Amino acid sequence: MTSQSFLKKWLHQQAPSERDAFIKDIQKLLEPPEGMMEFESTVSHRDGRGLVTAKIGSYMCQFSADHARQLGTDLLDVAHACELDAYMYQFFCGEMGEPVERIGLMIAHFRAWKEKTKNIQREAKGTKQ
Repeated sequence: MTSQSFLKKWLHQQAPSERDAFIKDIQKLLEPPEGMMEFESTVSHRDGRGLVTAKIGSYMCQFSADHARQLGTDLLDVAHACELDAYMYQFFCGEMGEPVERIGLMIAHFRAWKEKTKNIQREAKGTKQ
């Protein structure tokens, strides 16, 4: 059932003086929570190309399929990195007793090293063997 069919079905049962309040409540009910993220496929009405629509709370934006794939890859990379960072922090601070400041510096250096080696790996993929 669409929201439009819902409203057509139920509005005639509401007192005319209460319709505006009813509609506002329904609209509020249908809004995604402020921190919620939603993604859906869309087709541009202008040129027919596929787009990805991202809704984050009340903010909405659209990406090309290629850009959305890159964002997805970046999100997976960051998810992996945060787990690795957390492990390093827990291991070195908790089990090894190292000071937090030292671990923060080590994680920053490790991130820089990962970025540097990622660029080297990208270059290596382009070479012929």
